[in-house]
Amino acid sequence: MAAGFWSLVKELIAFTSVISRTSDPDQEIVDGWAEKLGLSRWYVWKTP
Repeated sequence: MAAGFWSLVKELIAFTSVISRTSDPDQEIVDGWAEKLGLSRWYVWKTP
């Protein structure tokens, strides 16, 4: 993987295969990836 991102990519992919601990696995994945990438303060979840 270019620019040494291979280990990060493997961690992000591995995170998607972890059994969900919540009722919304998509939100859990997005939150996990955002935390890993330092983006978790860039958004908030809104309920419709």
